[in-house]
Amino acid sequence: MKKLKKVFIGIIFAILLSVLLSTANFVNAEVGSLYVGWQMKRSSGYAYIMGGYSDPGRVIVGKLSSGTSSSSLNTNSTIYCIKGGAGFGSADGLNETRQYTQKFDLRQPSTISSTYSDALPSGSNYNKLMWVLDHCYVMPNDGQSDDEEKNAYLQSVIPDEYYEYMTIDDIDVAQQLAIWYFTNPDVSDKFHFTGTASLHVNTIQNDINSDYKALSEIFTTISANNNNTIGELREDAIEALFQYLITNADANYNYAAQDSYSPITLELEDTTIAEVTSGSYTDYIAGPYKIENPDSLNVTNLTATYTDLNGNTINPTILVKNSEGNYVATSLSLTELMNEGRYFYLTVPKTSNITGIKMTISGTYPKKTLTYWSVVNAPSTDQPIVVIDDTGKGFTDTKTATINQKFDLSLRKYISAINGNAVSPNREPVVDTTNLKTGTATTATYN
Repeated sequence: MKKLKKVFIGIIFAILLSVLLSTANFVNAEVGSLYVGWQMKRSSGYAYIMGGYSDPGRVIVGKLSSGTSSSSLNTNSTIYCIKGGAGFGSADGLNETRQYTQKFDLRQPSTISSTYSDALPSGSNYNKLMWVLDHCYVMPNDGQSDDEEKNAYLQSVIPDEYYEYMTIDDIDVAQQLAIWYFTNPDVSDKFHFTGTASLHVNTIQNDINSDYKALSEIFTTISANNNNTIGELREDAIEALFQYLITNADANYNYAAQDSYSPITLELEDTTIAEVTSGSYTDYIAGPYKIENPDSLNVTNLTATYTDLNGNTINPTILVKNSEGNYVATSLSLTELMNEGRYFYLTVPKTSNITGIKMTISGTYPKKTLTYWSVVNAPSTDQPIVVIDDTGKGFTDTKTATINQKFDLSLRKYISAINGNAVSPNREPVVDTTNLKTGTATTATYN
């Protein structure tokens, strides 16, 4: 009977442990809801295939659609398959619309439980994947091509190509292949491509059952810029973008995709606040300050708040020095001061009775949000995906300057007791520190 009781207790313990472990899989996931579908043909009417259409080793580089319900899917988001192989609803690549409820921040890999992290690359390949995602082109939210924005991105990464002929789909395919390059790192894996020479599309627009040929065989119009066909120029640009992503990611194997940081450098050359007298007025002046943007990022919404060292809000005036070296008020914004590389100062009246100035600068800068989504407990049978948003990140930076306080070191003696008995009346002086606080004197008044 005792043995049976021990067995029963062991079974109960095992069940409880199992429940606890399964629950742990959800601890770090933020619960949400996203419906995702896959389609072979893109909105342009073309399907992209690596290899021949009848090749058993072919890879279809499909387009993902997403929405808040299965009936509201669209292709407006920048969304990619993380791991080549698994389909949507099947490990064998079959596809149906699936609901994704588990999401994680890829910038915080330590928060992703093993059930979901096992679908991701590890070590330097994770760092390289993050570099690729951080340097991808983010598609316009309305799903429409913004040629000016698209060309600005391409000019910055493949300036030697005729990138203006690239389509949004061309970019999307090159970026998906670069992601697979690091998430399927085995060189024998059919999703691990080292080039895009085998890329083919359907010869008849909107007919995915037609023949598949290289872009150079389909788009044969001669470019106005040179003697190459538009198809050839698109092929070259796709290959160049793919190589740009994987080559630079390989070079940045130690890439640290931190969640957020301050992109500015807020300098304060002298942390001690000076006193400047003009006529009968004395002001505190802190500085010089300088805001630098070492990475030349598009820092926006730059604002500042000011407090004394007790946390009370103050409203200093911003000064600069003119050509004669005199302090003058400025109407320049913090952004303009940063862009012009100007030094500036903060001033408050000495009568404000502060002991220091704390300046906190806030703003936003371009930084992508990389969200890893998974079907609950199924990253191996349902394709894990990443959604890239370019909404920007907020930051703050703080500098504190203090006033070099003057102290009254006067020595005052008085009799407080005689033979252990307190004197009466009390002879302890009354100290008036009013003039010390206002700065009009360096010695308190003793009465």
